[in-house]
Amino acid sequence: MSIRTPIPLVQEKDFEGLSNEGLRLLELVRNHTHDIRNVSVAFNPVSIAANTTVEQTVTVNGLKVDDLILRVIKPSHTAGIAVSDGRVTAANTLGVVFINASGGAIDPPEEDYTVIYIKNSRL
Repeated sequence: MSIRTPIPLVQEKDFEGLSNEGLRLLELVRNHTHDIRNVSVAFNPVSIAANTTVEQTVTVNGLKVDDLILRVIKPSHTAGIAVSDGRVTAANTLGVVFINASGGAIDPPEEDYTVIYIKNSRL
């Protein structure tokens, strides 16, 4: 008969290279203080110059600085445009990073974007 010591699924050393955002997400999930929400917001981005990455902001009521944005979903395809990332830049303000991979400026249409985020319930 042998006695085995269980190996933890996650060890601290597995996360040495994680950014502050990654560590905060890990802490939220570990402590079961996560509350995943989604919200729809009308957003009309301004024209994006050719071969550029730019962050534009939109008001999303209820966002707090410690909330963690998981995904920003653009509902339709616009040739040459991609949504890369999202972050809370200030209370009630979402910053969305757009990429224009085309050779000309593009003005994405106004649409209802979906924002999926973790509400930090400790605040």
